[in-house]
Amino acid sequence: MFDNLGSLYQKLNDPKQAETYFLKSINLPNDDASGIRIPPYLKLAALYIKNKQQNQAIATLKEAKFLLNKYKEQNPTSYVGYYKEYANYFFAFGKLDSAYFYLNRHIAVKDSSEKSYQEIKTFDINKELKMLSEQRELDKLKHNDQVRRIYVVGLIEFIVLIFIIIGIIYFNLRKLKKIHQETLEKNQVITSTIDELERANKNYIRIMRIMAHDLRNPLSGMTGLAAAILDEDDFDAETRKMLKLIETTGLHSIEMINELLKTGLANESDTLEVQKIDLKSLLYDSVELLQFKAKEKQQIIIFENEEKDDLPIFTKVNYEKTWRVINNLIVNAIKFSYLGGEIRTGIKVYNTSIVIYVKDNGIGIADKNKETIFEMFTEAKRVGTNGEQPFGLGLSISKKIMEKHNGKIWFENADNGGTIFYLEFPKI
Repeated sequence: MFDNLGSLYQKLNDPKQAETYFLKSINLPNDDASGIRIPPYLKLAALYIKNKQQNQAIATLKEAKFLLNKYKEQNPTSYVGYYKEYANYFFAFGKLDSAYFYLNRHIAVKDSSEKSYQEIKTFDINKELKMLSEQRELDKLKHNDQVRRIYVVGLIEFIVLIFIIIGIIYFNLRKLKKIHQETLEKNQVITSTIDELERANKNYIRIMRIMAHDLRNPLSGMTGLAAAILDEDDFDAETRKMLKLIETTGLHSIEMINELLKTGLANESDTLEVQKIDLKSLLYDSVELLQFKAKEKQQIIIFENEEKDDLPIFTKVNYEKTWRVINNLIVNAIKFSYLGGEIRTGIKVYNTSIVIYVKDNGIGIADKNKETIFEMFTEAKRVGTNGEQPFGLGLSISKKIMEKHNGKIWFENADNGGTIFYLEFPKI
């Protein structure tokens, strides 16, 4: 409420009152688990910039940056506003080089967002005044709070049901894989039995794909409902925290299902369509496309062209699947490297093969996880250096793709820390 009042007085050209209410909003004794003080900090910074209060403006921007770094996951679009105000700050005080630098960062962050976020609309003056009058009627609307609590409990029960279903899918996939492997090893002479098992396997995967696909709609609805309820202001801090947890868990579940649908439940008997591709160009394009993602963690990706000439390096591969493997390795390098890190990648040509490498300076792979790192749903998965969510699917999928290309994927720990992953393709 204080945040909205501050915006109202700012529109009414009353900077003193606007500053007072922005500060009240910042100093409220609320749980800041989701970074709710970020918007009032940015609005206060804009007010100071407009009034040429340089010291107050830079101090307020620093506070906003601290909260953004701390609650980045809950406020992925707030960096757009932060870089915009930082650019306005430098424009206001005549530092044009810095202003253009942060303006470019504002544009880059805005353009590279993987998700679209709706811009927050400011209420007009009449609606703000109406809200103030409605505050006096809250006592008459207490029963609405009880109804909303029922919705929250229902959503939680729905989430539990979804996780049970996902757990069943996960358990059945692992069980199916184990049974299939044991059958191949112990019953190679029983051709008819193996053929029957393969047909059952295809039908089972098709059923799993249908189930995973159909789960997305209720998950999306649940996530959207949680987001819609969060837009309302009449919740206590604990209830908002529960709703935010529901929304975040739903989004993570949708991401996992999408990953399963892409390749985790793919039909392995499908014919691989290949064509003559310039691997060097494909690697270079992947590096360029992921530079913005690396900049989010203040990292840089270096393409090391060790060949003396700039001639293309051709081989026969499936373009989309090969791009997916290269993209997965570079994204993993970004995820598991530290802030300000350096990622190096390049391509080498040998007598009978072509090798692509991706080297990071991250957390490395523990010895106990080396044998299981390429397994689907591996327990070796780890959270990224900035809290990125792992699913344990990427390397397993990459290994299957490389095997279909008659290639190999492996890794080794670097001497100075981090990991080097290698992709080997047959040379034509």
